[in-house]
Amino acid sequence: HGSYGHIGWELGVVVKGVITLKYEEDAYELKAGDRASFPAGTPHMLENKTDKDSEAIWIVTPPQRFIE
Repeated sequence: HGSYGHIGWELGVVVKGVITLKYEEDAYELKAGDRASFPAGTPHMLENKTDKDSEAIWIVTPPQRFIE
C-alpha cells in the first residue's frame, strides 16, 4: 500500500513494538510510548518494518471508512 491523504486529523500512541510513520518525504520510527498527531490531508502511511508484533491506539477524526 502507498501513502495517501484524507480529510481530518490523526493522533495515536504506540503501545507495543515499533511502527514507522511515513509523513510526506520523512519517516519517523515510533516506539512504545511515542505519540504522533498530524493533519491527515498530507500523504502518510503507518508500517511495521520489524518481524515482531506492534500495537497502537490510533484515532482518525472525522471518522473514516478504510477499505483494503
